[in-house]
Amino acid sequence: MSENEQKQSQQELKTKPTSFTNNNFSKGEEVSIRIGTGINIAGKAWGPKDSNKKILALHGWLDNANTFDFLAPVMADQGYRIICIDFIGHGLSPHKPSWCNLYYTDYITQVLDVAEALQWKTFTIMGHSMGAGIASILAATMSHLVERIICLDFIGILSKEVDQVKAIQFAMQTRSSINQRKPNLYSNKQDIFDKLKSNNPWIADNAANRLLERSIESVISNDGEQMYKLRHDPRLVGPSIFIMREAEVLLMLDEIKCPVLVCWADVTKQQMLINRNWTQVMETRMKHIKNLSQVIVKGSHHFHMENIDAFSSNILEFLEKDQDISSFEPQTNAPNQKEQQQLQKPDNHNQIVEKSSPQLEGNNTSANTEGHQYSKL
Repeated sequence: MSENEQKQSQQELKTKPTSFTNNNFSKGEEVSIRIGTGINIAGKAWGPKDSNKKILALHGWLDNANTFDFLAPVMADQGYRIICIDFIGHGLSPHKPSWCNLYYTDYITQVLDVAEALQWKTFTIMGHSMGAGIASILAATMSHLVERIICLDFIGILSKEVDQVKAIQFAMQTRSSINQRKPNLYSNKQDIFDKLKSNNPWIADNAANRLLERSIESVISNDGEQMYKLRHDPRLVGPSIFIMREAEVLLMLDEIKCPVLVCWADVTKQQMLINRNWTQVMETRMKHIKNLSQVIVKGSHHFHMENIDAFSSNILEFLEKDQDISSFEPQTNAPNQKEQQQLQKPDNHNQIVEKSSPQLEGNNTSANTEGHQYSKL
């Protein structure tokens, strides 16, 4: 392609909306990625395997790899290789053993393990909701790996101004009941769909159905009847053992050096007004990111499954802007000697929070998860 043709192609990308097309990558390819711990992580892949434009896509809390079924094919058409994993305890990936605790930081190491298994030296991360939070952490702490991040409807991670001792006490008090929690059984799939829609009336029907395709499995009840249940680990709804305060989140965001694109859904802002200062918190967080662009899209929290024509061109333009993998200069945030001594202390692990607890009073500055579509299933 000549230089003039390249310029014309880039101009068309900026001026013409990208439409979803039913191409060879539309349904995605099922993949199983064996990581160093011996666990097989399930996922889906789109795009040419030999592409040097690599994207690791991360779904939201209690969602699965189907979350990118609509957006990934558009990006694959432009030559990108996209792999979306099912986090452990989600989708088709295995659950942790009953004797293992579930920590938020586990998702971080899972991404690193997958990248190592794929032999990806550098890559872009695209995350939705919780996945955007994981992308933020990785961009801040593993800058030598992350070329850029795309955050869909969230930035940073959940935070809460709460007494850490009380948080641990409450998590320990509820640990037994959470570990023994059993999934609800339903006589048919429609009942699960109806319950999801009642919990989250904003999500589009096709988006809900696509997520449930990978979330539901058939089981036999004690009475010998065929029933249905959700695949995700029921322990995921437990309270956090450790919770990051907002000031700590801002310090983390200060460390992000790579380009960042944040796509917000306009309906989510209305939903999150239930949480007193959600909009203010997110606006403050964005001010702490040095190289940030943002787009507001009409739609709900799952807008990336509902209205891709409205923003896919923005994502592609962001990815192609100054895109030259050979000029990417990895930077490490290696701790100095004093910091290394501090790191000898026990680590703080963050597990995803379902909702505020009456026992833990404080200003919750996280995105509201009480209304999550699966939280009461």
